[in-house]
Amino acid sequence: MYILSNQATFLLFFVQMILMVIVFFTILNNKKASDVSVLGIITAIYIIFIWSRDNFGTDEFTYRYYYSQFLDNSDSFQFEFSFYYLFSILRFFGVSVNEFNNTVATAYVALAACTANYCAKGNSRSLILYLYLFSSVSLDFIFNIYRQGFSFLFACLFIYSVLNERKKLACVFIFIAIGFHWSSIIILIACVISKIIKRKQKLSFCIIIAISLLAFVVPLHLADIFRLLSRMPLVSVDFLNHIGNYLSGEMGNNYYELSFNGRFTFIIFPVISIAGFCLYFYSKIDALLFNIIMILILYSLLFLEMSYSFRNYYWVMGLLPFILTSVAMGERKPLLNNLIIVLGYHGIYSVITYYSFPIFYQVFAS
Repeated sequence: MYILSNQATFLLFFVQMILMVIVFFTILNNKKASDVSVLGIITAIYIIFIWSRDNFGTDEFTYRYYYSQFLDNSDSFQFEFSFYYLFSILRFFGVSVNEFNNTVATAYVALAACTANYCAKGNSRSLILYLYLFSSVSLDFIFNIYRQGFSFLFACLFIYSVLNERKKLACVFIFIAIGFHWSSIIILIACVISKIIKRKQKLSFCIIIAISLLAFVVPLHLADIFRLLSRMPLVSVDFLNHIGNYLSGEMGNNYYELSFNGRFTFIIFPVISIAGFCLYFYSKIDALLFNIIMILILYSLLFLEMSYSFRNYYWVMGLLPFILTSVAMGERKPLLNNLIIVLGYHGIYSVITYYSFPIFYQVFAS
């Protein structure tokens, strides 16, 4: 088993199991003080793991290089504006190049804790953070693809601001999210469409999932349509070439080049999981969130054949901890049977995805 492959992996798994037990009793206790305390404990423990590692994810080296370039000449910055301001803040506080990666990862975990606190219904913030941090999606966000990771958290804040009718905050959060990664605009589009639809589209959801399951096995060549559109002279040639390369799969990591184990770990199991919980616990999922998930799965399906297509699914897979928390919590009170189902399922989910994810072994086990 992966979790028994070395001491670092087993230690992290052992700590996770202890945290699971603590979270279980904390949620049953249903007290804000204990929930906030456990939220802080989870955050602190994960940060300790961050600063204890000896290795880095693939893209972390790239970001560190750009940070060193930024320190020398900020005019040459190549990313979106929110990421620029993050670099500026790090420079202001004197973060060195050697401290850069762990500092960014620490900031991300702290933001994840704040997001869990903001989005929690009742005393469930510790559950959200536990489920989120011990998932393959957050693993990639924390130790590899920083921009999409920060963008996703602000997109979550946007979604829950819309759910809570906090319109001004929602505008601020989605603006910041797009400033980290332009593709987060799909969250805004999905939210607007979901607002128009209003009612849950259960049949459409089931159809999209059925087509997705077929596409996971057999290429449907849906990307051909977008390849044709990308050749239309609507925007700059450089941008069209960039999009064209992604759609053609020429930039590598095409879904159909993955082994079955890779497909199952990256996409199939997480998508089946979130679809299964949304459908089985249909009444517990807010209509807006349900429809947003449906639209995001459709979006990911349409671009399944592009390079790094599994990262499109991150926009929806990252929402799984929030769905699981909705299942575990009743009307602001924990439901014992559902909580056992959620934590038991997540234990299996983390073994299949988190501890078998390539980035995990790059960062902790190599």
